[in-house]
Amino acid sequence: MKRNWNNKNYISGITAFLVFALFAVSILVTLFLGVTSYQKLNERNQISFQERTCVQYFSTKVRQAQDGDRIQVTSFGEGDALVIGETIGGLELNTYLYCYEGWLREVYTAQLDGFDPEVGGEILPMENMDIRVEDGLLILNLDDGKGDLQEVYLALRSGEVANYEE
Repeated sequence: MKRNWNNKNYISGITAFLVFALFAVSILVTLFLGVTSYQKLNERNQISFQERTCVQYFSTKVRQAQDGDRIQVTSFGEGDALVIGETIGGLELNTYLYCYEGWLREVYTAQLDGFDPEVGGEILPMENMDIRVEDGLLILNLDDGKGDLQEVYLALRSGEVANYEE
């Protein structure tokens, strides 16, 4: 009889250990699936953030331009560059937005030509951008190098102040 009692304790101990192990494994699987899901959501949100930021950056720069006639497209760096000119205190200044070595870069200068594309400050990751102006619209084709292409249309101001009063 004593021997039977030890077998029951041994079997109940193994059963308790197996239930605990099953519980621990289920917790680990749930955590692993949660981490994987979180990583995917975080990656998707990061891509969305970069896309929105890039579009908003260009929109803000174009809206800040004194005149739509001062916005030009030229070749610079590894492709097209958006040049936004302005006059401050009689001094002609230009903002160059261009892609170089996988980054959208910006240079704000009075110098018209002859500076190295590496001097521009890195703004956002971007491999290439194609820019053209058609009928008062600035058309940007942006490529971040990850297969995400964006086409952005921005209306250029004509230099007139908008009048909303009738």
